[in-house]
Amino acid sequence: MALAPVRPMLLSTAPSRVTLAPPVVATQLDSARTDRDCQFVEPPCIPAHGASMLGLLRRMAMKRTTIGAGMLVTVVLLACKQEAKKEEIAPPPPTVTAAAAPTPELAAAPAPAESAAPSGGSESKTGIPTSGTSKPPTVAEWGAVGEITVRHSTPLNCETKLVREWLRVSCRTSDNSANQIQTVKLTRGNDSGGIPPFMKKGVASIVTRVKPGIDADWTFEWTQWGKRVLTVKWPHGAPAPTYEFDQTAPK
Repeated sequence: MALAPVRPMLLSTAPSRVTLAPPVVATQLDSARTDRDCQFVEPPCIPAHGASMLGLLRRMAMKRTTIGAGMLVTVVLLACKQEAKKEEIAPPPPTVTAAAAPTPELAAAPAPAESAAPSGGSESKTGIPTSGTSKPPTVAEWGAVGEITVRHSTPLNCETKLVREWLRVSCRTSDNSANQIQTVKLTRGNDSGGIPPFMKKGVASIVTRVKPGIDADWTFEWTQWGKRVLTVKWPHGAPAPTYEFDQTAPK
């Protein structure tokens, strides 16, 4: 029995092409496909529950991105708000003002004249120096003060002024008056001022120093009114001196 010749088998060396089909993702429309079914499907597939998990992961990733962006915006807004609040709270810079130059009115007053101050001692409650001495006032000093109260002096037309411890009483009459002032002289006590009375037509005046312990009378005389006695008295221990005429002018 003859045997048929054996043909040698030739192996093909051409490379084979393997084409992978895209995975088939099971969706809700293919709900019947399960893990077991995917084993028999020619292209690889992903079960329906696997697709659901992928979608959930994508949504979670998107949600985290949105939340992260929102938090970043919130942090930026809070930082801006804090910076604006600091600018509002910051106090304004202090204002530096230059010291005003002293005005001429506030400049130191010139030193008084030598006769304006006694050479030492204290003052009474009336402002009269109780010790020490001063020179007699000047005409300007007499003119700068007002009158003091001396009983009955106004009806007699007598001016009464006091500068420091110096008292001046001047009685006047007009030229056309029938009642003319005539004389004035010291009639009791001692005159500590050392200034003699002054007299001329229409005026009679005395200037004396008022000190504690003084007790003296000066008599003024008019042509029609007669005599009026001025008494100046300051007993030791008394708070102030007294000055008065013994009578007023006749009515």
